[in-house]
Amino acid sequence: MKKFLAFALMSSLLMFAACKKSEQQQQAQPSSPAPANPDKAFKPQQPKEEPQGTLKVDLYTENNLVKSITPSDLPSMTSTKIKAGSKEVLAIPLKDILAKSNVKGKSVALVGQQRTATLTWEQANAGDIYLILTKKQRLRLYSNSKNLGNIKLPKRLEKITVSAGTQAAGSTPAK
Repeated sequence: MKKFLAFALMSSLLMFAACKKSEQQQQAQPSSPAPANPDKAFKPQQPKEEPQGTLKVDLYTENNLVKSITPSDLPSMTSTKIKAGSKEVLAIPLKDILAKSNVKGKSVALVGQQRTATLTWEQANAGDIYLILTKKQRLRLYSNSKNLGNIKLPKRLEKITVSAGTQAAGSTPAK
């Protein structure tokens, strides 16, 4: 029995010493293990940058900036609801933007990333071309008009240029 008691006491002491040693090692190590390869360390993802010019629309007369319209300006400028496809959305007519900015001319260039549409003053003020706000907070042109003929509007509007001539100045697509 003495041998059994001595064996139990020795094994208890060895286990106690092993536990103390492992606690000391854990305290000495940093709380998060260092990566095995520092080149592959975790890097937080940065938000993707939006394409430049898609979150605001600049209004020019010839080459002079008159106003920049941002998505936050749109609700204060309009209360018009239109049916775009199967949804009802808030929109502002292009003629209201031109009127509130006190600009006049003979032609209006609507410039997007890949397309430019040049309209006469009468077409721009007909009241059937709208600026709507998309889910991604981008300003987009919408028209269900037949009087535009074969003129294709840019999807995302970046710049509106009003010109005194029949061809709007600065009507090349933005880059």
